[in-house]
Amino acid sequence: MANFPNGGIHGRRAPSFLGASPPLAPVSDTSPAEIHPRSANAEQERVVRGDVEQMEHDANNSTVCKYKDYQKFSTTHDEFKTKFLENNFGAVCSVCDRLWHENNMKRLPLRAKELFSAEFPDVSFETASVGARCHLALSSPHAHILLWLNDAPEDAINGDQNSAINLIDSLVSVSKENASGHEKLQEHKHTFTCYQKKGNAANQKCRFGAPFMPSRSTVILVPMPADDPRRNTLANLYSSLWKALAENDYRDIHHFFEAHNILSDDFYLDVLRAGIKRPMVFLKRQTTEKWINAFNPFILNVLGANMDFQFIIEHSYAAYVVEYVNKTNRGISNLQRKIIEVMDEHPEFDIVEITLKLSIDLLNAVEMTSQEAA
Repeated sequence: MANFPNGGIHGRRAPSFLGASPPLAPVSDTSPAEIHPRSANAEQERVVRGDVEQMEHDANNSTVCKYKDYQKFSTTHDEFKTKFLENNFGAVCSVCDRLWHENNMKRLPLRAKELFSAEFPDVSFETASVGARCHLALSSPHAHILLWLNDAPEDAINGDQNSAINLIDSLVSVSKENASGHEKLQEHKHTFTCYQKKGNAANQKCRFGAPFMPSRSTVILVPMPADDPRRNTLANLYSSLWKALAENDYRDIHHFFEAHNILSDDFYLDVLRAGIKRPMVFLKRQTTEKWINAFNPFILNVLGANMDFQFIIEHSYAAYVVEYVNKTNRGISNLQRKIIEVMDEHPEFDIVEITLKLSIDLLNAVEMTSQEAA
């Protein structure tokens, strides 16, 4: 490229983003009357128009900006385009005021709209919309609650166990007769949260204890001492009984005992003590109620919602509830689970496609603490 004495440029013009002034026409042997300097504004408009046209051409030309393995990851690119590039961001959730993608917004659930309208009669909620996470929370709200009871036994393990058991029986049930027709809501169904380790669920025990061991009456048991010579044998028997209960149905406790040669209630209680690692309450439960979560009959009748109602006999439960309320974002644990799932389902994926897919899934399922949401 040559510079001429009068500032003209011979050859390609300078790119507009370099800030170069539009050049005059190249100097030639023509007379002064034939030299017509271009208008600066007109030249700039032409340059900008040319750049825009080039950008549009690049965007529409399917051969532009495609790397070597583009076709291999075309499905992921299409998903990213649909969920992000063609899904405008900036819609405001009417509940938490967070910003969401437009296609992720949903109308208020009918029940939530009714409750809000009753509480705020002067406000219209007809056009209110919420993000996916708030919609899920409003559709199936849940709470973790600690209740302190007046005159409750202070030491249910070493104190008056009979008073504690009477209190438990007056508040907690697993019987269909006390479920007000909502027994289906209380049935435990295994999900990935039941298992602490990844892998074959068949080789793991549900961390919630389901199916729940039957008992003729409500009892409070402490673990069998480690130095008891019967402990290992009875612990193995406990595992066998639990597995058999999970795989088979029994008409009642009598047939359960008979099938496994359990000769007395005292022996069965020793088996239960050998199989636990902390003090536990075993509710009065038939074998046909092995999948039923404990509930309070009054609350189940009023709310008609699933619950897990437990009598606290040690302080670790209170610590668990406090930790749960203050838990941090679970995105990392979800990410780890999704990585394993994607790698198992798509062994042909490499790290690029896995990262793209996980990013989309994770951004669509972010969780936060109640304190952060507030």
